[in-house]
Amino acid sequence: MIQHIIDLSKKELSQEGYKKLISLVRHFINKYNWPKQILDETDNQNYDWHLEEIILFTHQFIAFLFEKNKLKNIDKIPEEYIEYYFHQVIVTYVSSKIQQFQKRTGISYETVKRIVKEILTQSCISTELKEKMYWAEEEKYNNEILPDSEIESQVSFLPKIPIHSDTKHFKPLVINAVSDIFSLTETSIEENLLIKMTYSLLDQSSFLEIDTEDDEQEDFDDEMINSRIKQIIQKMDSEDIPLLLDYFFREKSFSLSELAEKNNIPKSTVHYKMNKFKELLQEILVPNNEDEGKYFLKKLHKKLDEIE
Repeated sequence: MIQHIIDLSKKELSQEGYKKLISLVRHFINKYNWPKQILDETDNQNYDWHLEEIILFTHQFIAFLFEKNKLKNIDKIPEEYIEYYFHQVIVTYVSSKIQQFQKRTGISYETVKRIVKEILTQSCISTELKEKMYWAEEEKYNNEILPDSEIESQVSFLPKIPIHSDTKHFKPLVINAVSDIFSLTETSIEENLLIKMTYSLLDQSSFLEIDTEDDEQEDFDDEMINSRIKQIIQKMDSEDIPLLLDYFFREKSFSLSELAEKNNIPKSTVHYKMNKFKELLQEILVPNNEDEGKYFLKKLHKKLDEIE
């Protein structure tokens, strides 16, 4: 391959070298499981790579090499390191393309689906009912299967897990979401429903074009909101504030299990405290719209931080 890389640097790549380069790219795509989003010309609808798409990406990469002059100093690299250097250029280029895509779009439904299926086959228990696959985190969850509507209702109260433009690894966030769903519902869940709910817990609002001054421009009833916050704090146990901040308001996402371990309390106690807090919020304030709800939570977060 070394001679083919040298020929490419001189724009003299032979037919054999061209085939070898395509073969190398295909090997890397399969080895590192690169997503199709690294290909500029793709509709992103299908995760599987076809040969023509691998060829297109190879052409795209070659164009990048010449545009950025990545091979202009190839003659200064010791021959035994040329292949290694070339491999690093490919990997670095792909990493950059993935980061660019994530900054624009976050995580796709197909990616969540792939990761969830991987998690399920590695660490969960499956049961087939009426030609549908159900999954549980623990065997005891198979004792009773809740209706889909009840599961969705419970999960709707779970806090969102934020994804930011600089998020590099999605799998830990997806694992947290799946764990939270199973821990809260304690039931087996149909596979497609679990994937849908997991995706719904991933907050990708940071990828939307939002005017950061909206809160200041909206005409919210501060007096009413401050009064409601005061009521909430009066009814709360002050010892629970660090736990609630970690679960609902921290940028780093904590699972219920992690919070139980961190605070040295049973997971059931964490469940109870979280549900009690959510019921308290619903009891004291029903916002007029989503913007007012966000504004209220922002002010509540600030107040809890001050108390902590």
